[in-house]
Amino acid sequence: MSEEEKYVTVRIPKLFDDLINKYIEAHKEEMMLLDQRTSRAGVVKRALYEFFKKEGLIGEKIRPVKTQGETPKPDDFSVTIKETFLAHTIIEMAKEPTLPPDHLDLKKLEQNIRQFITKRAEERGETITKEHLDKLTKETLEYHKEMLKGLALMTSH
Repeated sequence: MSEEEKYVTVRIPKLFDDLINKYIEAHKEEMMLLDQRTSRAGVVKRALYEFFKKEGLIGEKIRPVKTQGETPKPDDFSVTIKETFLAHTIIEMAKEPTLPPDHLDLKKLEQNIRQFITKRAEERGETITKEHLDKLTKETLEYHKEMLKGLALMTSH
């Protein structure tokens, strides 16, 4: 077992323990859907990770050590971007039965995605590195491609 995988005991006030248990109970279904362990240690670990990330003690690319039976949580920002993109596409297709013109021009689509991601990051008070912007843009374009494949399968008989 490496030094990173070892755990230590930390005492927390009972009030925090009660809040953690309340959080787990309220979010149990969501946590299970995201394949996250519904344990107090998992919640504390994620909270500490977010705190250290916010304080600049760890970088964007560093992820918490994965414990047995735990799947890392997906990047919330990435999920938000994809959900918004999907909603936008659905709304536009409800207006017009074909894809919006900017979804057909991949260069224009990439520019729009980059602008949207940058704007959303600013709204959230976050700075986004070029590498993270590139990664999110690539993921969203791949998501777009998969959506088109799925739509094509659904409409072909």
